[in-house]
Amino acid sequence: MHKLQLYSIDAISNFKELSYQVLPNQKVDYELIIEYWDDILRLVTTIKLGYEKASVLLRRLNRTGDPVLFPPESLVQSAERIG
Repeated sequence: MHKLQLYSIDAISNFKELSYQVLPNQKVDYELIIEYWDDILRLVTTIKLGYEKASVLLRRLNRTGDPVLFPPESLVQSAERIG
């Protein structure tokens, strides 16, 4: 079974104090999301308008190669954190 990565807007310690049984793994990195927001929005729009399937885009994002065709790893990370 795959391990899920849970992200939180609040500090992880807040969830521990409330005795949550399921805890987030990491806190959302706002700076990373802000840096790549235009690219993330473009990806989401492409999927929502049906220009490309999410599986195809994610496969392309995870590929290595030409940095012009394939965005930097940080964009992939920020897109994953949004869901």
